[in-house]
Amino acid sequence: MIYFSNLDQKIIKNIYNFLLSNNFASDLNNFYTKLMIMDSVMPLIKKFKVDKKNLKVLEIGCGNGIHSVLLSELGEVYSTDLEKTTLTLGSNVEKIRFKIFKKYSSKITYKDLNTGINPFKNTKFDIIFHNSVIEHVQNYKNFNKQIYNSLSPGGINVCITGTPNLCIYRLFKNFILRFPLIISYAILKSLLLTKFKSTKLINIIVKRLKKKIWHLNPSYKILEDIAKNIYYLDINKSYHKINKFDLKKYLPSLLHIIREPEYNRIVLKEISKKLEVTEAAVIKNYILYFKEIKNEFIFNLLPQTHSQHTDNIFTEIKEWTIKSWKKSHKIKNFEIKAIVGYRYQHLFGQSFNFRHKIFYRLIKLMSRYLHPSFSSEFIIVTKRVGDI
Repeated sequence: MIYFSNLDQKIIKNIYNFLLSNNFASDLNNFYTKLMIMDSVMPLIKKFKVDKKNLKVLEIGCGNGIHSVLLSELGEVYSTDLEKTTLTLGSNVEKIRFKIFKKYSSKITYKDLNTGINPFKNTKFDIIFHNSVIEHVQNYKNFNKQIYNSLSPGGINVCITGTPNLCIYRLFKNFILRFPLIISYAILKSLLLTKFKSTKLINIIVKRLKKKIWHLNPSYKILEDIAKNIYYLDINKSYHKINKFDLKKYLPSLLHIIREPEYNRIVLKEISKKLEVTEAAVIKNYILYFKEIKNEFIFNLLPQTHSQHTDNIFTEIKEWTIKSWKKSHKIKNFEIKAIVGYRYQHLFGQSFNFRHKIFYRLIKLMSRYLHPSFSSEFIIVTKRVGDI
């Protein structure tokens, strides 16, 4: 295993033993990834943080809580995440978080995040840390203003997010390379809207695939289930008709709702607000929209965006440039202190083993000498100044 020189070795050992003793060995690769992240972050924190002991640290979007534990060497940690954590983070996320926070309860305070970024309303923080969170909010600038208002004078914000390289890498890996499978999936889902759905062959295929792909049902049926059993919406009432142009505009966002409805209820609220109709009306219009075979087929060919709030994959690429991210952090008395690339998935893929010392040293060298725009993910550090 790599020696992460910028982290507390005792804490690393404790987390490692905790994962093994609680049957979370399958999460070790995720653990190594988090160690790599914090090994890059910690020197920046120590360089720009306020010079005092027992710092107050807020982590937004704490996931399984491992980052929060690693941050606890700095002082008192306050952690927050949505009540229903995204399924893409893995089924063990909330289990690990519950157990590990119980173990470190003297150092870490946790609250679910319902609105805004700071559920600890009367607390100001010396450090705010968030990894892959900002790209999931509706308005980057407003998010950073809330960060600023939650910082103590001289406090720093450590933001980790992606570059266009990451968008392009995901497009290539998850869409272009898988396109034969994607088009087969789209055809099969479209056939479920025709008389072929009752044929013996289609029934056998669907029955077997549903064990692995829960969202194989026609999209309109999935939305009916979401409306009834998750959002508790009455879609049988009279509704406002939405034109097809507007429905098409929000298809990339709707894909997130279908895949992770509990996590993305806020996205439905956003669409509803923009179209000036009820949430039930939005769902009802899409149910009728997807009953047309052509619409079902085209929808299932769409490349999925990472952000729930962007128009499409090409808009997302533009929004993720270093220049755009810097612009979203430009707030009065909020000074950018450092921008450092730290990950290169588009060059090495996502599944490489962080435990190889030579490989990790190569990443460190690239982070030191290459411009952040060459990375797939980078760290941007901002500091609250002017009122110290």
